[in-house]
Amino acid sequence: HVVVQRDTESFVDLVLEIPSQPAEGMEDLFADPTARVTATGPLGYVQLGLDRRVVSAKIDRLVGRMLLSACLAAVLGVLLMFLLVRRITQPLAAFVDATRAVARGQWDRRVSVDSRDELRELGESFSRMLTQLRTYRRRVETDQATLESRVEERTQELQAAKDHALELADRAEQASRAKSEFLAN
Repeated sequence: HVVVQRDTESFVDLVLEIPSQPAEGMEDLFADPTARVTATGPLGYVQLGLDRRVVSAKIDRLVGRMLLSACLAAVLGVLLMFLLVRRITQPLAAFVDATRAVARGQWDRRVSVDSRDELRELGESFSRMLTQLRTYRRRVETDQATLESRVEERTQELQAAKDHALELADRAEQASRAKSEFLAN
């Protein structure tokens, strides 16, 4: 029980009662819990005087330390969050740069991610995909060049056949004129 005897602006006087019997659950606080006191009232009182200015100064220091700790924790939290976000966004920026380069036709681009997580796996998959696309692109370019060569050959063959046909048609016309002239004479 706490009894306030005197309360002024700068001083608090507290009186605490010392019970004769331990309260339930508090037996281990007594030196010999088996010893029983036969007194029925309190064993005595403890008087505690507190200077409010001293207590207030200690509370102010404690609150100041708590605020400083909270501010330091907040700054540390923001710094750690910045580093974590940067660690995630840097590889993503590399992916964006690589996709833009590929869109511009730079097929030799690779994505290298220094991590041991899904981003590294994504980078490796992206690089494998680009390697496969380069292979397919080379095949298409080779097939296209082969097809263009064949078309050129066929065009030349058709042109030669056309020229030959025109030459034969010209000869046939000359022979027909010669025949007509012969018959006319």
